[in-house]
This record gives sequence, C-alpha cells and structure tokens, in this order.
Amino acid sequence: MVHKPTGKRLIRTKKYLTHDAQNQLRLEDTVLIRNCPPISARKRFTLAKILKSPEAQRTLAHSTPA
Repeated sequence: MVHKPTGKRLIRTKKYLTHDAQNQLRLEDTVLIRNCPPISARKRFTLAKILKSPEAQRTLAHSTPA
C-alpha cells in the first residue's frame, strides 16, 4: 500500500489473540487460525496449524553439515 500524500510504502499487519492449548507457538511463527466461539473476552480464534516456524528452520540448518 502506498501513502498518497508522501508516496511512502506501508505494510499493514494485524495481531489476533489466539488460543494455543499446547503452548507450542514461538515468536515469528506463521500460523493458520480458525474462528471459534469466544474463549475469553478477547480471544475469538484457535490455532489450526503452524505453517512456518523460523526456529525449526534454524535447528535444521545447524544440524546439517556444510
């Protein structure tokens, strides 16, 4: 998206509070979430699947010899 008055490019992001029952999410994980009945006052989504985890990629890179 481009800001019309300044011409600068903007990246839009949105954060959702998601219920993670197994407490398996880490920072910068890319996940698939599903809509569900309200779990708390602000949680309306539950974790469906972890699509990409930078930590898993780091451990894989360190375990393979160069």
